[in-house]
Amino acid sequence: MYPISAAPVRLYGRALSRLFFPEICPLCGICLRTWEYQVCGSCEALLSELREPLCLSCADELPAFSGLSLCGHCSRSRHDIDRVWSLFTYNDAFKKIIHRVKFCGKPALLRVFESRLDDFLRGTDWPSFDAIVPVPMDRLKLWTRGFNQSYLLSLMAGKTLQLTVNRDLLKKKFTDAPQSALAKDKRLSNVAGTFKVTDPEWAQNRDILLVDDIYTTGATVNECAKVLKQAGAASVCAFALARVGRNNS
Repeated sequence: MYPISAAPVRLYGRALSRLFFPEICPLCGICLRTWEYQVCGSCEALLSELREPLCLSCADELPAFSGLSLCGHCSRSRHDIDRVWSLFTYNDAFKKIIHRVKFCGKPALLRVFESRLDDFLRGTDWPSFDAIVPVPMDRLKLWTRGFNQSYLLSLMAGKTLQLTVNRDLLKKKFTDAPQSALAKDKRLSNVAGTFKVTDPEWAQNRDILLVDDIYTTGATVNECAKVLKQAGAASVCAFALARVGRNNS
């Protein structure tokens, strides 16, 4: 007997379910077709990927044909993070989806990014890492939201890159003001001293990939990298699902 593929079965089940309980695209409000998951194909196509050339330090877009490898900010500044990779631009479509993930209790919406994230991770020439570490949330926010989206993204990345996810290496010590609510010049001081390494012995000489959902000014991942290197990490890089352009941060 030939095995039955699970994919057609899921599609038939979804079609039957949507016959009685139609699902609506949260971005445009139209009914989803059988093969569409969470958002419609037209809205998913609005997710825009970053265009090369990108700054080798912070992944910000550089002017085309400029011949530059670093943006003006990174050429003048020293960062604790060694390098940043990112996939999407932080446009309206991405903002709407990630807002529903984080503030409407819809973590399953992260699967909208899964296929393109997998392609990106497989197509990138990564250095050698010992583990993935998600950027942590403080206990109150984690309890209120019920999940850490950076940890869920870390699991996706870890599966593709075949790396373990160390979710407990970094902890956030206290609640601070949301970075998105602060002006650019206030974000660095807002996160200063908020993270701690729970197992400095494990961190010794490790090459670590931090994972976060959004990179804006870099204040958060730089603070994480700072404490990890103080604990003895050999290198700390970061991947963020989306990058806010420096002119918009």
